[in-house]
Amino acid sequence: MPGYGTYQSLVLLREAMAQGIQPALVIYGFLPFHADRNVLTSSMLEAFRAFGGERFSPPHVEVRDGKLETFPPFVVSAWPLEEQSALITLLHQTELRVRLANREKQRAEATSLLLAQMNQLVEGAHGRLLVATLWDGGPDPETYRRVTADMRRAGIAQLNVTYAGAETRPEKILVGGTGHPGAIIHSWWADKLGQWMVEQGIAK
Repeated sequence: MPGYGTYQSLVLLREAMAQGIQPALVIYGFLPFHADRNVLTSSMLEAFRAFGGERFSPPHVEVRDGKLETFPPFVVSAWPLEEQSALITLLHQTELRVRLANREKQRAEATSLLLAQMNQLVEGAHGRLLVATLWDGGPDPETYRRVTADMRRAGIAQLNVTYAGAETRPEKILVGGTGHPGAIIHSWWADKLGQWMVEQGIAK
């Protein structure tokens, strides 16, 4: 789903299980930038826009005293004359960066806590959770290293299925040559996940 991260995926899983779905295996497709979405960094707030063009926050979390606090979606209204003035736009962006500056520091901890809750939920229903890293790149490798280390300590199964095939031409592997992963990458992911399932005795 567009804009989803770990928190929204956890909410969706809770809703599905509340409706009676008892999965034997849950595969969560993890991307390192989900950590930014989970806590709503200023860069994520700038990227998400409502239909009217306002900055939009999807549901997110913050870490307070070692525990997660959840927040519903909301819209950040533009300042007066912001749409007509580059200076006012810059001032508003600066104000939001300052106000959300602590979020970057919470990315790894919040994501690890969310994954622990997801794992607890699945195991409580006698299922298994696999966190599949769909792409291990991104501008913040330290957060990714911390999250993967936390998963190892928590005993959460993880598998890196980052595409490493022979075809590298963007027009062949990306939607429109610049967008989301295309059929070749999806097939790679499916093959790697299928192999893991066979090795674990989940599939034949």
